[in-house]
Amino acid sequence: MARFRIGLVLAWGLIWAAAALGQDYPAREVSRPLLLPRSLMEIDLSTSLFTTNQVYNDDNAVKAAPGDYQLWNWLVELKYGVLDSVQFAARLPYLSGRLDQAQGASFGDLAGEFSFRFLNRPDRIQAAGLLRASYPTGLHDFGNDRYAGQMIQTGWITGDPGWDLYPGLSYKWIWPNWALEGRAEYWLRLSGPVEQNVGVYQNSLDLDPGDGFYLQATGIHQVADKLAVRLGAELTSLGPGTLQGERLHDQKQLLLIEPSALIQVNREFDFFLGVGYTAWGRNTGYGFPWMIGFRSRF
Repeated sequence: MARFRIGLVLAWGLIWAAAALGQDYPAREVSRPLLLPRSLMEIDLSTSLFTTNQVYNDDNAVKAAPGDYQLWNWLVELKYGVLDSVQFAARLPYLSGRLDQAQGASFGDLAGEFSFRFLNRPDRIQAAGLLRASYPTGLHDFGNDRYAGQMIQTGWITGDPGWDLYPGLSYKWIWPNWALEGRAEYWLRLSGPVEQNVGVYQNSLDLDPGDGFYLQATGIHQVADKLAVRLGAELTSLGPGTLQGERLHDQKQLLLIEPSALIQVNREFDFFLGVGYTAWGRNTGYGFPWMIGFRSRF
């Protein structure tokens, strides 16, 4: 009982500290800065679920999925304002589901990111350069087996075999009740060793997962003081990988349209709910993923 009381006192202390630190942070989403102010911390928790029976094939055409397609993605992201113009972020995903014969659940790659704001006109536009790096904490070994005369992936993959680097730019345009924000990244995915399991056979090979890029833009309209609606679009493109010098047919593209609503409870807490539409793709699912999450600042 004494420990519970001490924990309750500490929890109330953290809540009070959050309220005190967040007093100067804008309550309206459209007015919030691109990077967190100095000494302010934010934790983002979100999840998305994508279940479908249709996929985009290698020719960008929609076809029936060869098997089950379900992907559940959980993401924890922590941001901290190191300086008024410098922000650090760390993120860790957890992925579970089933893609045809491959199924499983595991953490993805752990990533850290520094953002440096080089343009700051708070009432009009802000821009920052960024560099993210990820460490291979996810599953990346290849598991394959033969089904109906075809080689099918059976291993659950949640990350890359080596370090990855993501240089990029982010921006935010601001108007009284509107905002436009986005980012552009180049994905430099480094090679590394993987274990390939084909039936009862196993060997170690070198995998180069292939580079890619990511583009994202989101329009925001402040409908009311505590409600903002958003319409986003993001394009992800990944080149083909090579396994021990042999080119793989695993290139992926996805154009995702994401309308969502953001409820700003106060300066410290936000809640959002959205749905996506896979408008175009290659070697990925076709359908309507949904997402939900919240953000807390302290």
